[in-house]
Parts: sequence; C-alpha cells; structure tokens
Amino acid sequence: AVLAQQKKLVAQMVRDELARAGLANPTKEQLAAAEKIAMDQVRSEFAPDKMRAAFAGVFADLYTKEELQAQTGFMRSAGGKEALKAIGGQPSPDAAAAVEAFHQSVLGKSIRAKQRILNQKTAEILAPKTAAVQTKARKALQDYAATQK
Repeated sequence: AVLAQQKKLVAQMVRDELARAGLANPTKEQLAAAEKIAMDQVRSEFAPDKMRAAFAGVFADLYTKEELQAQTGFMRSAGGKEALKAIGGQPSPDAAAAVEAFHQSVLGKSIRAKQRILNQKTAEILAPKTAAVQTKARKALQDYAATQK
C-alpha cells in the first residue's frame, strides 16, 4: 500500500513537471520514460546501502544489542514477516496478535518506549533525502522534456 501511494505521488510529479516544461499532453511512452527517470532518482537516493548507512548510527545509539537482536528475531519470525507484509494495510489476526505479544515483552516495551525518538530521527534523515530526490528528479524531467519537444 505504501509503495503504491509513492508510485502515485511520483506519477503526479512527473505529469506536473512535464506540463511545466511544456509537454502538457505526453504520450504513454513519454510518461513511462519520464516515470522511469524519476524512479531511478528515487532508487538512487534511497538505495538500501545508503539507507543502511544512514540508519546504522541511529539504531546503534538508540538500542542495546539485546533490543536489536529481539527486534531482528521478531521480524524474521512468521508473525513478524506477516506484520511486515501488512504495513500500510490490515494485518491478519495472527499477525496482530504476534505484534501485540512482542510489544508486551520486556524488550518489546523497551523498544516501543524509544519509538518517538526513532520517528524523529527518521524524519531528520528522510527530509533532506526527499528534498534532494525531488530536486534531482525535477531537473532530470526538465532535461527529458526538452528532448521531447
């Protein structure tokens, strides 16, 4: 659900940027090419290796080794995998129960207590990356539109 929403946002940005660059009625092929250009920028800025590097220090500073092991263990469990699949949607009753049980554990409570700080740090990391990808994508789309006139 989250990925679908992101794709919709990128598609709208693409249409807006092409129109702003004078390509108000792009063909399906032009739209597809422009969306690929924009998504390539997103994939580059939010590449897994870059994201791991950006968050490694945050997690190391915020959580103990035991908390990280507990969180990783849960995410690798059947209930954790089910919960991950349901992000942005409705988890199954079994997944919801597994998440609740984890949250009620001693380590789960400790991890949850730090969630607000993690959310703040996440926003601090993602905001400049999002701004950078928007700037790069807009420039790339303007360059592309110029070749299509």
